[in-house]
Amino acid sequence: MALDAEDATALGYLFSNVSFPGASSVAPLRCTRATPAGAPLFAIPWAKCWTQEAAERCPEVEAALTVAGRRNPSCELLHRSSTWIVLHLLFESQTTPAPVQHVLRVTETGAQPLMFWAEEELQELRGSYWHQEALRRKEQLRLEYLELQEELGDEVSQRLGLSASGFLKAHMALLLAGLDFGDKGFVLLPGLQGTPSSTSQTTKRTELSADELSAAQGLQLLPMPGCGPVLVATARTSYAAGDLVEIFHRGQCLGSGCSLATFGSLPWCSAWEEVIVTLRLGPEVLEMGAVDFAQTAGQLEEALQRDLRERPPVQRAGQKLTK
Repeated sequence: MALDAEDATALGYLFSNVSFPGASSVAPLRCTRATPAGAPLFAIPWAKCWTQEAAERCPEVEAALTVAGRRNPSCELLHRSSTWIVLHLLFESQTTPAPVQHVLRVTETGAQPLMFWAEEELQELRGSYWHQEALRRKEQLRLEYLELQEELGDEVSQRLGLSASGFLKAHMALLLAGLDFGDKGFVLLPGLQGTPSSTSQTTKRTELSADELSAAQGLQLLPMPGCGPVLVATARTSYAAGDLVEIFHRGQCLGSGCSLATFGSLPWCSAWEEVIVTLRLGPEVLEMGAVDFAQTAGQLEEALQRDLRERPPVQRAGQKLTK
């Protein structure tokens, strides 16, 4: 059952042109009315989202992490926005479970980041960089749970609802649906259950003109008088009522390996998988013999292929990687 505009308003949205899935269902976003490219799809104040700032307004979470942080100020885990959001989700799931379910349902869509794959599933990647990276991330997340539990203590951990399974599920939701806004940290949008990435094969895809591309900015954080920062999603293409909606954010501009590790799916068409190398040749090249030039070009091609095959991926701006 989808949420109507009134329900979206109850979740904190200022307005919405999309229908959100209900807390008891998993469904893609659909446009509820015709929306031209560059027009707003929805807007929600930052204060209404799941963020570190929202977690700091929760007395129980704020007290627990502040006390632990003062006791061990060098513990980087206690200061991450992801830690605050995860604990906030776990605590609220005990008292007001319905809003939390709007977020955690994204973990039931079938797609899982690599670190949550079973060992037999990971065997498909044996011999690749991503097999070792998945094992590293899986072990790191396990150690982070143990570290957090130790820093908080058994009594506080129990009061906040911290458990191994809950910690993993909340972290999966943050990986699948969380958006990284740099200095402001991660954010989860209520009701969305994850933003469909630009890799979806079912969303409407239309070639845009240059003017439309400049107007279609995707998801942005904008100032709004009286509301503070507001997250605004604008249409990248023109939508008719009933069209599946695609929401773009720079954190989704990933190559195949990073997309598989983060979202648990491979892009069917990714501009990040292509590169054009342009060489500007000077007049001295004309003095080279054909054999020398062919040898130089061959060495360059071999070096590029070696880097492509063996070099670990480099983090790009907006790329979501666990620490």
